[in-house]
Amino acid sequence: MSSQEIYPWFKTVWSSIGIEQKDKFHHGIILSGVPGIGRQHFAEQLIESLLCIDNRGNGKACLQCRACELYAADANADYKTILLEEGKTQISVDQIRNSISWVNTSHQFNAKKVLFIPQANLMTVQASNSLLKTLEEPPADCVIILLVEHAESLLPTIRSRCRIVSLPVPERQQAKNWLVEQNIANELSLDLELLLDICNHAPLKVRDMLAGEEYQQRQKILKEILAVGMEADDPILVAKNLDKLDLQTVLFWFYALVMDLIRLKSRLRDDFITNKDYLQQLYQLNDSLNLILLYQLYGELNLYFRQKNRQLNQQLLLESLLIRWRNCVIVL
Repeated sequence: MSSQEIYPWFKTVWSSIGIEQKDKFHHGIILSGVPGIGRQHFAEQLIESLLCIDNRGNGKACLQCRACELYAADANADYKTILLEEGKTQISVDQIRNSISWVNTSHQFNAKKVLFIPQANLMTVQASNSLLKTLEEPPADCVIILLVEHAESLLPTIRSRCRIVSLPVPERQQAKNWLVEQNIANELSLDLELLLDICNHAPLKVRDMLAGEEYQQRQKILKEILAVGMEADDPILVAKNLDKLDLQTVLFWFYALVMDLIRLKSRLRDDFITNKDYLQQLYQLNDSLNLILLYQLYGELNLYFRQKNRQLNQQLLLESLLIRWRNCVIVL
């Protein structure tokens, strides 16, 4: 896909944001959407269009002017992004202050300056308040773009001074059509319905999963964890086996499995199950699980999954979680 193509499920949103009228464009934009639908790509297209000095009639970047060329080379002085620093779990107030100083410098081109914060929900309270001052008194011809999964993760005062643009999850058939057009999963003879269930209806997540090794890793992770629950394998040995895999990937699928079992225990329909290809094994375990202990394990998995930037002893953590998982099984 070229940088000029808008994903089909975003076309209505793109046509409604008013990018073709830059002089009237809002100084603060919050892009909210779940991972795996192309939200980063949408943000990049918006940034590219704001920086362009020779836009087309629909507001899209020309890709040929000097501003576009420099942006493509990551060298446009009118663009700045604030990323999480290595080893840190939050965006600091100093990062925001330094960027605000940059915002107030002169332009390289006769277009917008753009400050992009792709993990805006990770700003500290002090950092958020520092950014708020700039949003209250925005410099001329500058746009601040915040990317988050949920707009509610930002301070209400920041939300009130920005335009919130909600990026939709594609409709089921639309996502399937796009995957077919990309020839994704066709050669592997995989079920697109199942893949979309596994990836929470996010087509780019499906693409990325199949492009790498995550699909095969998911099979291994779920089989190993289910074996522990069915008392067919030892938690310590399984922790050792899973220690070779990425911790976030293991925690994600462990979390998804426990969530499916909670749904079954709560008598929700099979439609709500993510891992439908393991439905038979889930039902086999269902009657022998303690719901209260499952909820406790669910909370612990959620906690560790969100601590992805912290240094953890992976094998010891997995041993602890798998032993707790084994203890969820009621001795009948």
